[in-house]
Amino acid sequence: MIKIIKKNKGFTLLEIMIAVLLMVLIARLTIPATIEFYNSQITKSTADEVFSTLKKAQAFALTRRGDSGYGVIFNPNSEDFFVLFRGDSYNPNDSVNEIFNLYGLSVEFLPPTPNNNSIYFENATGFPNWTGIITLSKGNVSEQISICENSGLVEFGNNCVDDIVQQP
Repeated sequence: MIKIIKKNKGFTLLEIMIAVLLMVLIARLTIPATIEFYNSQITKSTADEVFSTLKKAQAFALTRRGDSGYGVIFNPNSEDFFVLFRGDSYNPNDSVNEIFNLYGLSVEFLPPTPNNNSIYFENATGFPNWTGIITLSKGNVSEQISICENSGLVEFGNNCVDDIVQQP
């Protein structure tokens, strides 16, 4: 008599369940870290862009470009961007405006918020109409940019050394 041995091919239900369980565990461990990394990168790159745009507005005002001051407005009309503008107030129809995306970051000002969320640098002097700290944040990640009171300098972080009062 011939004995036929039948070989089972494929995976058992238990093997499939173990594989799925391992994939779920790996995903559960890596997704939060990936989200945190994404928030960190987007916050840092957007803060760099905001810093550069503030410095650019101040430089344009100092060099009397277009014989005008320049400014930066955040979230005009509650939209998710900031704009480099010419003049002492934002005109959405000005062709000189440069628009930048905020990528969903929240923007907070300390002390109180500047008028219309707008920071303006005076023509020829480059001195700002507002000084304080701008905090950009997404998730648990935040970056700060300071506009120093005494010098009007734009600094990354909370670094207004010129504003520290020396105690005798």
